[in-house]
Amino acid sequence: MEVANEIMVRGIVVGVFQENCWVIGNRRTGEAICIDPGDQPEEVLALARDLGVRIKLIANSHAHIDHVLGVRGVHGATGAKFYLHDQDLDLLRDGFRMSALRFGLDPAQAPPDPDAFVEDGDVLEVDGLRLQVIATPGHTPGSVSYYTEGMLFSGDTLF
Repeated sequence: MEVANEIMVRGIVVGVFQENCWVIGNRRTGEAICIDPGDQPEEVLALARDLGVRIKLIANSHAHIDHVLGVRGVHGATGAKFYLHDQDLDLLRDGFRMSALRFGLDPAQAPPDPDAFVEDGDVLEVDGLRLQVIATPGHTPGSVSYYTEGMLFSGDTLF
């Protein structure tokens, strides 16, 4: 008996920074995780619709503006829980504001504070999909990578 892979992975390049955002979903359950919604939340949401999945969780690799600019829109549209390493909380709060002003963006579009924090060894899970958290500090103090099914989503760790 052949078992079909239930995991679907699609990437999209978003925003003026041309950042890679990922939607990873389970075709059986229809639940998904969005990694690094860096901008253009409407495009990220359209990708999820095209895949036939609902984003239930937002997992960020780090808190630089090019990786979090779309969090507010995806979070607001889906109610998905937002996860980030706590070592990047100051960067999320203060760094976003400073970067937004530097690049002529609206500081009011800052992402919300995370719903929860991740640490090395944690597992983020929606129905039918698990991501293992791997601490990969260096690019930022709280940089993490996510691993599942032989795939590593490393944010800017391998920049």
